[in-house]
Amino acid sequence: MKRVGYFSLLSISVGMLFVAAAWAIVPPADFAHAVGYSAGGFSPVSVAVADLNGDGKLDIVIANQCVDNTCATGTVGVLLGNGDGTFQAVVTYASGGNKPAALTVADVNKDGKPDVLVVNACVSSTNCSDGLLGMLLGNGDGSLQDVVTYSTGGSAYGVGTGDANHDGKLDAIVGTVNGVASLIGNGDGTFKSPIHSVAGGYGYLVVADFNGDGIPDAAVDLQPGSSRNPRVNGQIGVLFGNGDGTFNGPFGIDSGGFFPQGLALADMDRDGHVDILVANKLGHVNETAGSVVIFYSNGRGGFTTNFPLSIGGTTAAVLAGGDLNGDGVPDVAVSEGNLTTVITNGQVRHHDALGGPTVIAIADLNGDGQADLVAAVECFNCGSEASVLLSKPAPTKTTVTSSLNPSKAGQAVTFTATVTCSQRGPIADGTVISFFDGAKKIGTGVSSGSVATFTTTSLSAGTHTIKAKFSGYVYFKTSSGTVKQVVNP
Repeated sequence: MKRVGYFSLLSISVGMLFVAAAWAIVPPADFAHAVGYSAGGFSPVSVAVADLNGDGKLDIVIANQCVDNTCATGTVGVLLGNGDGTFQAVVTYASGGNKPAALTVADVNKDGKPDVLVVNACVSSTNCSDGLLGMLLGNGDGSLQDVVTYSTGGSAYGVGTGDANHDGKLDAIVGTVNGVASLIGNGDGTFKSPIHSVAGGYGYLVVADFNGDGIPDAAVDLQPGSSRNPRVNGQIGVLFGNGDGTFNGPFGIDSGGFFPQGLALADMDRDGHVDILVANKLGHVNETAGSVVIFYSNGRGGFTTNFPLSIGGTTAAVLAGGDLNGDGVPDVAVSEGNLTTVITNGQVRHHDALGGPTVIAIADLNGDGQADLVAAVECFNCGSEASVLLSKPAPTKTTVTSSLNPSKAGQAVTFTATVTCSQRGPIADGTVISFFDGAKKIGTGVSSGSVATFTTTSLSAGTHTIKAKFSGYVYFKTSSGTVKQVVNP
């Protein structure tokens, strides 16, 4: 099933501090429409984007908590991409347990085919003292093999991959309510029993090398905090890998708000080190609004942070980072109620994602060079959906001026074309602008600082309509402008 809906633009909050003061303040990314596809279950909890069948087109993978309204088991839904931002009908697979909470895609057995790992919070609807890791090996054609499960040693809510014991084989690193569990991989898609490191918290986690030693580390939602007096902010915890499958820590960091619920990774300050994004359900000052905080890694295990950015409503448990408006600066998308909130350079916009609370991924889904969004949403009447939000180019304006008007026949005249874009800032230097005399192309100019010039001496006596055309690219729409040039004998 496919549904189409249009965005509802609710607000733009200006003057808020976000990430780096050196960033240019421009309006946020814009999206043309949202299209919904059935995700093969109910209550989506995790989404990933990857090329499962090796055709160069991105596909969508979604974990759903429930196969139906009984929620006895969970499902993994796979939607193969057509390469143009549309997707084929979902194919579903069993998640291997009850209440799947997170998934990730990686080539676990090194056969060149992406595999899917999904963690289930519970073994069954009556046993949540243990969780299960579901391993679905990929066949390379977009299909997955039947799930094989492994105990995680506690209710599991997060999963990542990395070589935790430095043996050259990919391991599963799982966040549980009891701590971080490393399931050491055998290199063939199977895993050993979990090795536990005490952490606490909710079990949500992300995995990256935060201290540059080549060993995967983990960050977890550690403490919820309290909005009562005295107010106590929540904490995230960072655990550093020892290289044998165990982790040191956790080392607590103030989350900047109450009830941190979401973690994501992105290099937000473009220094080559992966940073941690945190979504707090409630901000410290405004208890009715959630907040986003970024912890900047120095690559040596230390972190600094910015001021929390309020997003205007309580957040769900997911967010994602990536360049959404084509200015080369990473942005943030975060779910909030039934809306996808896009934060760009300190500003906030809310975009309708067609349904209930969402999980989000950022990727170029139609191959046009622009970042798009996938928001897995709860469709109130029809289960979960993959809501595809394609980015649309911003409108531009081209103006043309003449250096000498009127001029004389044979006299040199320089025409200057200026291309502006209020939504995305200047076009790239080196962009070719075409100049026309009526319908006839008479030359080109190359932009510098959004300005291109062309000089000619070939205009005959009379009145000429000189047009400059910017052909557009990626995040910029095409535009043209004209000027009436009078040439005397």
